[in-house]
Amino acid sequence: MDKFSLPKICSVENCEKEARARGWCVNHWRKWKAYGDPLGSAPIKNTIEKFWSLLDKSGGPDTCWPWMGPRLASEYGTFGFMGHKWLVHRLSAHLSGMAIEGRVVCHSCDNPICGNPAHLWVGSQKDNMQDARNKNRLPTGDNHYFRKTPNKRPYGERNGQSTLTESDVVEMRRLHAAGVTQRTISAQFGICNQQVSRIINRLRWAHVP
Repeated sequence: MDKFSLPKICSVENCEKEARARGWCVNHWRKWKAYGDPLGSAPIKNTIEKFWSLLDKSGGPDTCWPWMGPRLASEYGTFGFMGHKWLVHRLSAHLSGMAIEGRVVCHSCDNPICGNPAHLWVGSQKDNMQDARNKNRLPTGDNHYFRKTPNKRPYGERNGQSTLTESDVVEMRRLHAAGVTQRTISAQFGICNQQVSRIINRLRWAHVP
C-alpha cells in the first residue's frame, strides 16, 4: 500500500473501521468466523439448531444426551456460540432459560458428556462441592488418585521437591543406629531435627529398607 493512500474501510454498511480481512474490520471478521455471517445475528437460530443436533437424544427425554461434538480431556463437550467457546452443559442450561451467570451448572447424572437440561441444575460452588461430597466423588481417602494408583505416587527421589536420596536415608539410619545424635545428622544433611526423627522412625521414606 502506498504510504499516502487511505486505508480501506470495512465493507459492512455504516462501519467506519479499517478493513483487515475479507474486506471486513476485525469485529465483523470475527463474527463471520463464529457464525458464518459478518453481522453475526442472522444465523444464530441455525447455530442453536446445530447445537441441539449434536446431542444424542435417541434414548428419550429422561436419559442422558451424550455430546457428539468436540470434547476436552476432562470429557466435557465444547461448542462455539456468540463468539465464545462454551462448555456444552452450561450452554444447554443457558438456552433452556436457566440463570447461570456467576453460578455453577451441575449434573444430577454425574455424566460430563450429558447435555440434557433435565439432568442439569444451577447452584454455587459450595453446592457443587457438597453434592460431590454426598456422592463420594471427592478425591479424598480411599477415593484419592494416589490411593487408587499407589504405583504412580512420586515417592522419595521421584518427588521433584525432595532434597534427599535413598542412599542419604540409609546413611542417616545407619548413623543413628551407631549412636550419632539427631542434631548432628540434621546438620550434616541440611534438614531439620523433626524431619530426621520422621525418617529414622520410618514415618517418612518408609519405602526405603
